Amino acid sequence: MLLHELDVSPDLPLTSGTALFLERAQLDRLVETTLSIGRVLAEFSGATPEVHAAGLFNSFDYHLAADGPRLIEINTNAGGAFLQQAILEDARGVVTRLCGSIERREVAPPASMMLATWAALRPGRMLSSVAVVDEAPELQPLYRDMQGAVDALRAMGIDARVSDIQSLRIEGARLVDGQGPIDFVYNRATDFLLADPCSTTLREAWQAGLAVVAPNPDVYRAYADKRLLLRLAAERCNSRPGLEAVLPTVEVTAGAAPELWRERKSLVFKPFNGFASRGVVLGAKISRRRFDSLVDAGFIAQSYVPPITRMAGQGEATTRFKADIRVWTHGFTPWYAAARRYRGQVSGMRQPGEGFAPIIWLAPGSQGVSCSA
Repeated sequence: MLLHELDVSPDLPLTSGTALFLERAQLDRLVETTLSIGRVLAEFSGATPEVHAAGLFNSFDYHLAADGPRLIEINTNAGGAFLQQAILEDARGVVTRLCGSIERREVAPPASMMLATWAALRPGRMLSSVAVVDEAPELQPLYRDMQGAVDALRAMGIDARVSDIQSLRIEGARLVDGQGPIDFVYNRATDFLLADPCSTTLREAWQAGLAVVAPNPDVYRAYADKRLLLRLAAERCNSRPGLEAVLPTVEVTAGAAPELWRERKSLVFKPFNGFASRGVVLGAKISRRRFDSLVDAGFIAQSYVPPITRMAGQGEATTRFKADIRVWTHGFTPWYAAARRYRGQVSGMRQPGEGFAPIIWLAPGSQGVSCSA
């Protein structure tokens, strides 16, 4: 399958300008795999329904191997959800010309996930105000995504704004910012455990139940701590059904170090508390000095499955891009899948041609191949 160039609006941020074409059977496998892994994680953590309800826009990220998806990692508060509808609408117009016809797959608006969270955690109460919170949000790469959340909530009649985490304070048993009380915090901060000093107020408000905070540290512990990949890998070794997508994963310890060094070219090393590829090192490029620094320092070693690659136009040239698949979920229930296109060692959205790519799902039919998106 190819990445096809799209006539994407220049105002759409973090867009690759392409669509990724995959077989529709891949979507079924991604959904089934995500649900299977999520159920096992729920067993591990003993997470309550409230924790799952607070799991807004978790993401299960995959590379696609020849025999199916392979889980790379799981993240909480994964950005980009509020950009996908506009990106997909641009893609549908071009794909209609390529495919002849296209089946529109109905996707629930992302803001509806937030309303479902509120209904589960504050049943019978009206949601009046939402703050999309991050540290220095205007400087974040996904600031436009946060604005998209605000726009969607305001269209539903809800008072919504983007707020800096350091603007939060507690007054009269309410969480407030410079614009007034806050019922619901859509938490985009990457201090997942709310342990940094700038997160003190938000942590206190969450612990005291002064506002719904989603996602929150309990969600991170239930889904995204990298040590969970160790447990999933152990269950896979025990032939647990539904975990075929889990990659062999071990902790980088002194005892395991000799074998890991020998096998390093087939491994990727990740910190327990990393996110967005921070601290990730490909074993094929690691120096002995760097490897030694990882031993007993809170790292996992995961079998490396390369991402799929596709050729796409970049200016006047044709460039080979890598692509992984992100499945956004509510708790572990799949909501939407899109690709991320990049050129470097790990996923990034900083260079021309990098960014989100909608997936067009292809299926054979009596009239040839049909498309859905």
